[in-house]
This record gives sequence, C-alpha cells and structure tokens, in this order.
Amino acid sequence: MSQRRFDLGVVRLKALLEAGELGRPVLASACVHWYRDQAYYDSGGWRGTWSGDGGGVLINQGIHTVDLLLHLLGPVAEVAGHTATMTHERMETEDTAVALLKFANGAMGTLSCTTSAYPGSPVRIEVIGSKGSALLEGESLTRLDLNNGNGSSGIQKTEELDKQGLIGGESAIPSNQEAFVRQYEDFVDAIIRRREPTVAGEAGREALALVLEVYRSSKRSGQRS
Repeated sequence: MSQRRFDLGVVRLKALLEAGELGRPVLASACVHWYRDQAYYDSGGWRGTWSGDGGGVLINQGIHTVDLLLHLLGPVAEVAGHTATMTHERMETEDTAVALLKFANGAMGTLSCTTSAYPGSPVRIEVIGSKGSALLEGESLTRLDLNNGNGSSGIQKTEELDKQGLIGGESAIPSNQEAFVRQYEDFVDAIIRRREPTVAGEAGREALALVLEVYRSSKRSGQRS
C-alpha cells in the first residue's frame, strides 16, 4: 500500500508542486517521531529482526514517509545515513535513523525516524521552494506560505488555488479509512478501465531501494545498521 499518497493534504501539496506554485524545490525535511515500548518489540519474534522485519524503524514505520519524499520531490541521487538502537533492548535492528538526501532535481533533504519519541507525534514533512513553503502534519496540509512578490504570505493566492480545486475540499469517507479506500478504488478502476494505477509497483521498489541505501551508508560509516 502507498495509501499516504492519497491523503488529502498530500494530494493538495503534490498539485501545488506540479503547478510550480512553490517554485524550484530547495529543501525538504521529514520527521517520523513515534513511540513503541519494549513490549511492542517483544510481542512478536519477527519484530525488530533482519529476517522477519527486514530492518527497524526506517523500513517498518518510516517507509511510507520515504515514499512520500520520492513522490513529492522525485528520485534521490545521493544518500548519507546513520542508524542505531538507542533505547530498546532485544532487537537486532535500529530504533533511530537519520539520512541526508540530495535529490536529482538539486533539492536537499533530511529524514529522521525513531520509535523512541514518547509519546509520539504526527509525521511532519516540510517542503521549501524558491517561491514558498508548505507543511504537512499527519494527513493534513497545515501551513502554506506563498511569496506574492513583496515577501509577505500569499493569502489571496491561496484562496485562488482553493477555488481552482488545487487545495481544499472534503471527503465523505471516514478520515481513518479514506486514504486506503482511495487507493483501493483507484486500483479497481485501473483494472476495469485497463489503465495503469496511479501508484504502480515500481514505486514500492524505489522506496525500498532508498531505505536499503541508507542502511548501506550507515554500515559503510561504521554505524550499526
């Protein structure tokens, strides 16, 4: 599942980026600061293991945010990462990971993931462009600042975009299900209409490749991964 791509806030931000409203992408920062206690890792023999989990926080909890960075900013050209087990016991893999990213379009990025952040907070993704910035918190686009030419926040421009349908709008689907349902509906429609789904299988492979490169980078630097 790549259900996060179907979150309303992500759909809004993707449209803004494609319309060039934020200008040239400059910097993206993504934080997955969640909490899992030791009982979580003890509850299944596969949790926190290389053979069963395939990694730790980065591949289990962080993979959807990695996918969103690729969705919003495009492919990554360079990666430097570090991983470590900071607060948990009896797990082979990492509970904390950080990465520096350089995207193929020239933008830079940071990614931080942990399951040691009590009590946890919503995923945050901030995208800064040459003409404005935007902040995603959880499923929502909570801040949008567009430079209207004199350095102030582009409030009027935001309202115009809302009227055009680039941002705004509501869904009748319950909020805890809407992203999943939208992807299911898109996939079924793709089968019926014999078209490519909005998110093809290659997207999952690309996100996995980036996670594995962070692990390789951490191993090369001598950190535990």
